[in-house]
Amino acid sequence: MRTVAIIDDEPNIRWTLGEFLRREGYEVLTAEDYQGGLSAITEHPVDVAIVDVILPKVSGIELLKEIRKNQEYIPVVMITGEPNFSTVSEIVRIGAYDYIIKPVVKEQLLHVVRRAVEKRELVAGKQRLQQKLHEHALNLEQEVSRRTRELESTLKKLASNEQAASLGRMAAQIAHEVKNPLGGLRLYALHLKSKVNGKLEAKEAELLDKICEIIEHLIEVVERILDFTRPISLERKPMDINQMLEDLLLLIEDRISLKHITVTKELAPSLPQCLIDGPSMASALLNLLINAIEALSDRGSLVVRTARALYSDTDRGAVEVEIADTGCGMSKEQLEKIFEPFYTTKAKRPGTRHGSGPQSH
Repeated sequence: MRTVAIIDDEPNIRWTLGEFLRREGYEVLTAEDYQGGLSAITEHPVDVAIVDVILPKVSGIELLKEIRKNQEYIPVVMITGEPNFSTVSEIVRIGAYDYIIKPVVKEQLLHVVRRAVEKRELVAGKQRLQQKLHEHALNLEQEVSRRTRELESTLKKLASNEQAASLGRMAAQIAHEVKNPLGGLRLYALHLKSKVNGKLEAKEAELLDKICEIIEHLIEVVERILDFTRPISLERKPMDINQMLEDLLLLIEDRISLKHITVTKELAPSLPQCLIDGPSMASALLNLLINAIEALSDRGSLVVRTARALYSDTDRGAVEVEIADTGCGMSKEQLEKIFEPFYTTKAKRPGTRHGSGPQSH
C-alpha cells in the first residue's frame, strides 16, 4: 500500500483530500504545519507528499526544500489557492514534482498522485540499478586486481622456471665435459697411490689421500648436477612415514651426538601409510634434517613431528611432517628462494642460515 502525506493548515482540506485517497487504496498521513509535516515524512515511509504553499510560521516552500535534502527521492505536489508566476517558478526550481490549484478536483488529484507514485518507482529503480552497478564495478575492480596479482606471480614463476631450465642445461653440459676428465684423474690418482704405497712419508701420503678425496668429492658434485637435469621418474608406494623418519634419525645419529643436540620425536601413532616415492621422500627429509643440524649450535634442539590432517578440498586424509629447530632462522627474502635450484646461503656463511627464531621445515 502506498502512503501519501498531506500537509495543510486547513482541517477540511486535509479531511477531503485524505478521503479521496483512502477510497483509492492509499494510506494517508496528515499534518497541519511545517514541523508536523517534517516529522511525518522523516518518521514514516512516504511515497508522495502533498504540501500547501502557505503554512503557519514556516512556509510549505521551506518544507519542500527540506524534503529535497533527503537522499531518498519523495515526489512533492504543492497546492496553492493564490497561484502566481513567481511562486510557481520557485517551487519548480526547488524541485516540486507538480502543483495543483485550489479548489482541488478529485480526478486531478488522483491523476497527479498516480503519476508521482510512478515517478518515485522509476527513481527508486534507477537508484537500485546504480547501486548494483557500483557494487559490480567494485567487485570487478577487486577481481581485476586479484587476477593481475596472479598474472604477475605466474609471469615471475615462468621467468624463474626458464632461468632454472637454462641454468640446468648449462650445468648439464659443463658436468658432462668435466665428468670424463675427473674419472681419468681418479684412475691416475688411485694408480699412483697403489704404486707409492708404503714408500712415502706420512705427510706426503696424507697429501695424496686428500687429492683422492677431493677428486671423489668433485665426481659426487658432478653426479648431483646430472641427477638434477635428468627426467624424474617417481614410483609411488604405500610407506610408513614414521618408520622412514626413525631410520633417517638413526642414519645421522653421529652428527646429532657430535653437537649434543636434543632430539624430540612427536610421531603420531596409527598414521595411515603414505603413497609416496620412497627414495625421493627420504632424500628430501634427510636434507631437511641435515640442514637443521648444520643450523644448530652446540646443545640446540630439534623437533620431528608428524600428525594426521584432513583438508576440506578432499575426503582423503593427509599426513603432515614438521621438522623444527632452534637455529638462527631464515630471512623473508631467503624463504622466497628456497625452491630455486642450486640456491644456498652456505657460500657466505658455511653451515649457517640467516634470520632469527625457531624454524619449521
